[in-house]
Amino acid sequence: MENPKITGVISKNIFQKQLIKIVFFSLIIISILIHIWKISLPAVPVFDEAYFSTFAAQNALGEPYFDIHPPLGKLMFALPLFSEDRESLKDADFVKIFRSPTSSQIITDYKPGSYKNFPYLDLRLISVLSSLLFLSALFFFVRELAGDNIALLAMFFATLENALLLHTRLILMDGMYLALGLFGLYFFVRKYPKPILGGLLFGAALAIKLTAIALIGPALVLWMLSGDKKTAGKNFLKFCLMSFGTLLVLWFSINTLLFPPGERLASFNEIMGTSLAPAFWTPIIMFLKDILVSFVGYTFGGNNPMMSPWYFWPILLGTIHYDNSGMNIRLVGNIFVWYLSTLAVLAAIAKFMRDGIKKIGLSEEYKPALILLGGYIFALVPFFTIIRRATFLYHYFPALTFAIGLTAFLIIKFLENKPRKIKIAVISAIIILTIVGFLISAPYTYGL
Repeated sequence: MENPKITGVISKNIFQKQLIKIVFFSLIIISILIHIWKISLPAVPVFDEAYFSTFAAQNALGEPYFDIHPPLGKLMFALPLFSEDRESLKDADFVKIFRSPTSSQIITDYKPGSYKNFPYLDLRLISVLSSLLFLSALFFFVRELAGDNIALLAMFFATLENALLLHTRLILMDGMYLALGLFGLYFFVRKYPKPILGGLLFGAALAIKLTAIALIGPALVLWMLSGDKKTAGKNFLKFCLMSFGTLLVLWFSINTLLFPPGERLASFNEIMGTSLAPAFWTPIIMFLKDILVSFVGYTFGGNNPMMSPWYFWPILLGTIHYDNSGMNIRLVGNIFVWYLSTLAVLAAIAKFMRDGIKKIGLSEEYKPALILLGGYIFALVPFFTIIRRATFLYHYFPALTFAIGLTAFLIIKFLENKPRKIKIAVISAIIILTIVGFLISAPYTYGL
């Protein structure tokens, strides 16, 4: 005979799994809808769209260019352009970077105009796809750390976070590196980790934008908290070596395949004011100079009025007005999600200081919170230590991602032993306030 209790448990588990799938795909559909609504507007490049659309077109045309970021992101944007008419690609000519003939300054001639015949919607849709991968990666990463309910709540917050939404509607690379970086972390933090696969994906994230290094905190914290330091250390070393190996291979190979080496070198010498001769070590020198310029020593653009310091970001200061769009588009986050996540970070810090980091780190119950908090702190460390280039609110995205995961964790933990009525009331209030926060910022997200 069947045991009614066992049958009931199995039925409940099946129902829960189906419900999780329904909520997951519902959030994906919501994300698609809010991303593609009015996606054709404005029909001019917004902020760094001018750079990335120009560079993507130059990739497809085989014209070398100077850029402070690694090449994979622009190549991904260029993929739909290889089959386009070459004349239409020439309409994406919004940025010229050259060395001043009278000084050593690198000058950027930034002149965004109409997209004309350039197929910019194809590139924006690639960003939309990256946002869906990001939401999926966030779900799997947080679920691996803390379970389904916490992962779904984190995914819900991220879906209706306006700043993340805006930067994954435009031709910008934030969604790309966040998605690949989080998938890389997911494979590293699994119960049975796959550091080689994780490192491959994390290296691809670095090959899109070096800012992705800000995501490595959870891997570092997990290694530090591991009871088996030797095995964990080997896994972490494999992860790091694979990450930076992938970055090197992609950086060299993409530049070599897309552009004749002689033309690429001539372009580099012209911009950097160097006289490097073709040699087997030349790509290494170019690579190291690119890294130094892009990550720690980027000085041109240092007086940009839109830049902001790292300590502004947790309280949503330093918002950016993309005035060249001709619309009232601003980088403004979901006020409720943003401030709630900052409060969650402060609450977690207070708890760990009160109870002791070592004690909590050894506790499986709060280990996910410590990993997420460590990820948040590490994501900000580079910005008050080694980075000397101009910084902007969107550099907070890695830290915000971990703060969102931490917020979901603390909320679910708080409700764990509460009566059903309280759980329903709190979750309902959170859902309503998140939607209200989204609607408050939506006019700036869509330029209404």
